[in-house]
Amino acid sequence: MIADQLTLDGQILSNGQTRNNNAYKGGGSGGSIWLDVGVLSGTGSIAANGGNGGYPTGGYTGGGGGGGRIAVYYSDASGFNLVTGTNSKGGTGYSYPAGSAGTVYTKDKAALNGEIKIDNTGIALDGGYAEVTAATIASSVTVVNAKAKLNGSVSGDLNVTGAQVRMLDGSSLVSVKGTNSSVVAEGAFSATNNELTLDGSVSLNLYKPLTLTTLSLSNNAFITHPAQSATKLVITASTINIDASSRIDVSNKGLLPSASITYRSGGSYGGSGGLAGGTTNATYG
Repeated sequence: MIADQLTLDGQILSNGQTRNNNAYKGGGSGGSIWLDVGVLSGTGSIAANGGNGGYPTGGYTGGGGGGGRIAVYYSDASGFNLVTGTNSKGGTGYSYPAGSAGTVYTKDKAALNGEIKIDNTGIALDGGYAEVTAATIASSVTVVNAKAKLNGSVSGDLNVTGAQVRMLDGSSLVSVKGTNSSVVAEGAFSATNNELTLDGSVSLNLYKPLTLTTLSLSNNAFITHPAQSATKLVITASTINIDASSRIDVSNKGLLPSASITYRSGGSYGGSGGLAGGTTNATYG
């Protein structure tokens, strides 16, 4: 849809079909909505939500449909709430997972990059991932109660609330801010402008070494690496700031016991593990 002026007090919808009372049927996915407008105003809404899976009448159930994709390009949206007025949620599943959230992309035409919202508020976090791939994904990405795979550069903040985010090989970002969320850097990972900030109860799980100029952790943030990984957590930086509530923590992430540790004996590293009716491995270093 293209318009010089759009006053939206009603709705623009591309929702998936809900399968209530239909046996063995999953919900339909949300569709696509693309808007290119000059002035956007009003109290209405734009939605591309997934449909609900089959309702359990008679014991028949189904998975929820995934959210769709919404893109809004505008010159002036001061009269419209782009945060609450746009939704691309997944549908509810019954005895099967819900659909994952889709994406909402909003961009001021005068700006270099837009913003992305992936929000599945009110939907069970048991489904799949929303996926975004681009050289520059957005100036900021917001993920709420949702799972997301990001493949590319986020030039600004990654804002997360109750989220699970996977940064794919070669991705980068500037900062992670939020609560009760995890970010996993699955391959080569870098900080845009060589500066990285983690702020809030968020974790960053690094699979490969991280090299940057400045690293800052605050308000219960922490960095770790995968459990039972043969690789080390390697961070190289000119300046590292870790406040009193934050940490770099690889506790309980060690390798599984080797064959040389038997029965109930403890493992050895700098010190020798206590023997409990068996043997332990040799000390290291």
